[in-house]
Amino acid sequence: MSSHRRMHVILIADGMPAGGTERQIVALLRGLRQECPRITSHFGVLAKGGAREQEAYYWADHRFMVPRSNPYDLRLAWSLRRYVRAHGIDIIHTFGAIADLSGVITARLCGTKLVNGSIRSARRRLTRRDILSRFTMRFADHVVANSRAGLHAFGQRNNPRATVIYNGIDLADYAEVVSHHSDSPYLCMVGNFTAKKDHQALLEAFVLVLRSYPTYHLVLVGQGPTEAACRRLIEERGLSDHVDMVTNCHEPAPYIKGADVCILLSPDGEGLSNVILEYCALKKPVVATNKGGTPEIIEHGKSGVLVDSHLPAEVGQAIMGLIADPERRAKLAAHAHQVAVDKFNCTRMTAAYARLYDQICPAD
Repeated sequence: MSSHRRMHVILIADGMPAGGTERQIVALLRGLRQECPRITSHFGVLAKGGAREQEAYYWADHRFMVPRSNPYDLRLAWSLRRYVRAHGIDIIHTFGAIADLSGVITARLCGTKLVNGSIRSARRRLTRRDILSRFTMRFADHVVANSRAGLHAFGQRNNPRATVIYNGIDLADYAEVVSHHSDSPYLCMVGNFTAKKDHQALLEAFVLVLRSYPTYHLVLVGQGPTEAACRRLIEERGLSDHVDMVTNCHEPAPYIKGADVCILLSPDGEGLSNVILEYCALKKPVVATNKGGTPEIIEHGKSGVLVDSHLPAEVGQAIMGLIADPERRAKLAAHAHQVAVDKFNCTRMTAAYARLYDQICPAD
């Protein structure tokens, strides 16, 4: 890349629903626009209509409109090739299996540098899409994970072309959040109702919590296929008057802000949870599963409480220990917030990506 012109980077995503990966794509596009004027960003998404699609387009300098008829339409590669050549793209940065595969083809045809950014989880068993992404990583100039646990899960820990860039969160976005109003103290878990989140274990633990703290409520924020099963369990356990399910909310911050304790139970662990970062940003004490990348955010006993199992007794005891000790809650929350400030801020994340882009595509 000539030192006399701007660097052009195109970010390609399989989709833009209201998830953690998509939130980070938006944060990176915003950071590049606000903090890296020498980098021109381009953005394209394969599956249209996601909750964060328009926000990503807003922050990108240019839009790449993807002609696509089905989820596996690899005509994307040929359209991307034309776009890359027409706009002088220096780096293709992909998120998602189909974007990864199309990015490999385009990079080979155009001689363009390729960054694979699809390690956003740390599952014990990779999905088919994860396996496809892992295959394409051997052809990338660099692989980026958002956690060390993710590198390990995808078999990239010893790859010299792989690195960790932690998620970034803009703390200014949370400075003016107003707490959700509740007449009762409550606990909160933000996470979609899928097999990746263990709402059932939390509900069983909450039964135990109510025996000692009968005024407490539980707020579950999310949506997804296990919602009906959770509603049945709530009714079976007699929790209907104590549990609120919020299934139409894309901005959970007010619910987090008003909670005494925030929880995230993930059977397979997380890559690097944006929800836990939100808990930290809003100065909430955290109870979370001791797996995946979560210990890279939360230090047990110092910035939160990590549970090794989802047995109701262990989860319930962790929660009740925090309910009973407001001073401890405050100390844990303050430390967690400082970790977010120091280690997981958007400026730091954007600067790390800018350095990576310069590293793989240095000025002449």
